[in-house]
Amino acid sequence: MSFKKATRTNFKVVGGFLGIGGAGKTLSASRVARGLVGPAGKIACISAGEQHAPAAYSQDVEFDMHVLPPPYTLESLVQWVKAAKDGGYDIIVVDSLSAFWMGTGGLLDLKEEVKIREGKNDWNVWDSIQPRVNKMWEALRTSGIHVFLTVREK
Repeated sequence: MSFKKATRTNFKVVGGFLGIGGAGKTLSASRVARGLVGPAGKIACISAGEQHAPAAYSQDVEFDMHVLPPPYTLESLVQWVKAAKDGGYDIIVVDSLSAFWMGTGGLLDLKEEVKIREGKNDWNVWDSIQPRVNKMWEALRTSGIHVFLTVREK
């Protein structure tokens, strides 16, 4: 066994900021994003389920924003991350991933739809949904830009 000298590689971060409402997730994600991409870096922000809340920090950190309406599907999240990359952004901040869990059209709504359609129970319904979740994570990891997600906890 041996160690080799570490060398910097050109990787993209997929990270999250978790906290209760008002904990500072959005502001922290925006500030860390600015630090990561530098003063000239382009930051995109998707406001999902938070309405225009990220705009409250536009005087602290410069970024472009899109307010995403429901339904909050995993596929729409992936499309917007791709749109950010195609638009020349260096990082996208998604505020909040929680909308894709419990918002209109999110995973909990999908769970109920699949449960009814396929006649599954609360436990085995996730077998039908997990491949879509895996596909979303793979798309975020291979997007070619940094991705920050905020997540509201109770």
